[in-house]
Amino acid sequence: MLPLVPLGPRARVAAALAAAAACAIAAIAGIAACLTAPPADIGTSTNERPLIVHTTVQPPEGLLNGWPPQNAFLVPVQLPDPTANCEWRLFDKDTESQEGPVFKGESACLTSVLDGGVVVEDPPVGAQPTDGHCHVFTFMVGHGFSALQVFDSIGGDALSWEYEPPGVLCNFYDAGAFQDGAFPPGDAGADGLPVTPESGPSPESGVDP
Repeated sequence: MLPLVPLGPRARVAAALAAAAACAIAAIAGIAACLTAPPADIGTSTNERPLIVHTTVQPPEGLLNGWPPQNAFLVPVQLPDPTANCEWRLFDKDTESQEGPVFKGESACLTSVLDGGVVVEDPPVGAQPTDGHCHVFTFMVGHGFSALQVFDSIGGDALSWEYEPPGVLCNFYDAGAFQDGAFPPGDAGADGLPVTPESGPSPESGVDP
């Protein structure tokens, strides 16, 4: 076994500097590891469909109790993912016409003016109709559209305003499952209402039910 040789003052200083340098290198390596480590998983985009805040629509959806001043129709839309695509379309159905709804306009959602995840859209419904006919104005907002009145696979939301001219009694179509504006997503169009089968044989068949 070799005898221990006491270190001189210079040797002790050199050893202390070497130890400090090693500690500094280790600290720098630790910081670098922290900086280069991948961030924690904070979740990816949900890509959920935009939803209308039905309780704050102006004027309230359904039968219109008068025409709004300055033709102002306002639709608050909740965007679960402000970075996802969002667009809307507006249609006008004249109930006296045998033609389909008239396409009145479309636009991308105004995601630059979000307030708490909500953007307020103002579809161009326009001035009060003067033709004396009943009208149904339908606003559809969704992630996208696969056809004129059909949402893409992610889906969307919709509402309608019904206009009844003074002195006219309108027979608006009962939208049934779509009265809350929840149009089906994907290729299930608004016309895809279920058909209720007859509950039994017809009286003419002579067969007892």
